[in-house]
Amino acid sequence: MQVRRILATGLAAVAILPAYLRAMTVSGPSDAPTLIRGDQVLVNMAAYRVSIPYTGWTMWRRTGPARGDMVMFHVPNRGVRGLKRVIGLPGDTVELRENVVYLNGQAIGQEPLERARFAPWISGEHKLGQRVLREGRHWIAYSPGQSDLRTMPALTVPPGHYYVLGDQRDNSNDSRLFGMLEERHIQGRVEMHLRSARPREMMPAW
Repeated sequence: MQVRRILATGLAAVAILPAYLRAMTVSGPSDAPTLIRGDQVLVNMAAYRVSIPYTGWTMWRRTGPARGDMVMFHVPNRGVRGLKRVIGLPGDTVELRENVVYLNGQAIGQEPLERARFAPWISGEHKLGQRVLREGRHWIAYSPGQSDLRTMPALTVPPGHYYVLGDQRDNSNDSRLFGMLEERHIQGRVEMHLRSARPREMMPAW
């Protein structure tokens, strides 16, 4: 009887676990150098809400996305899943001036990094940009003066929405194009890399 219970518990865990922890393979270049094409990441589908497995029914809500989270969501203007960085929370005012993010009127600091450390293992298809920097805890990349999206007017994030950006600022379909992201479209939070071709010492700090 005990063996049956253990087996049943194990089978239930195997069936339920994929509903809350999901592997996703990166297919685009818009979050380089944090994510590159072919990277596999683990997404926590219960980070913000716990749903009945394999249904859309939410059992309870947890805390909402935090600033700096890399989230998986339904892209509003394309109907596919995407990964982007949360920059602005509800009530925040977000502005971009020449690729510098101003949050509630204050610039988020950028620390230049040595681009040569990234270039050897990031292919040209990612269009890494001329500069690689640390913005807060995470990496970003862009080419000064080149992207049409490098300067954006100040906008206040409405309730239930988030302002998201790709870490590759020159080449990203994000809130600068599709607007504020509704919370209902957010599915989970990226927790870690499962597989990557990058050097071990170049794993990102999420």
